[in-house]
Amino acid sequence: MGFHKRYIHKDNILNILNSDDDVASITRDITIDRLFNADALIMDKWVNSFYEGLNPEERKIREYFYEKYLFYSLHEFLKDEEYPKLKSLSEALISLHRNPSWVDIIFTVEKLKLTIKLDESGRFDSLIKKCINAIIDHFEN
Repeated sequence: MGFHKRYIHKDNILNILNSDDDVASITRDITIDRLFNADALIMDKWVNSFYEGLNPEERKIREYFYEKYLFYSLHEFLKDEEYPKLKSLSEALISLHRNPSWVDIIFTVEKLKLTIKLDESGRFDSLIKKCINAIIDHFEN
């Protein structure tokens, strides 16, 4: 068996996350995890930051929140004992692409101390984009 190395760039990750293919969206988590399965990884700074934040256990917590609080208009999840366990911007980025919810929006706003303008407040789709862009920019620095 040979030595398996893989070059991974920011565009590799973003292409997986941005894929509109239905099959790709269902298998997105598996694809990302498999991408990092190699004997040696050669990554740019952005991917390294993303990789360090991957946490499959936290992914399960986010899925739990998505299922439990999907139709809640109030932010009841903030009182849930599992909420303080969320730490990963990488997992938030995956979730914002896969199953966007207020959980990841509020988490990202708090974690990155984003300012929400009055005309953005409550606008789910525009806040998703704002949070995605903020996380991408955060990994650049």
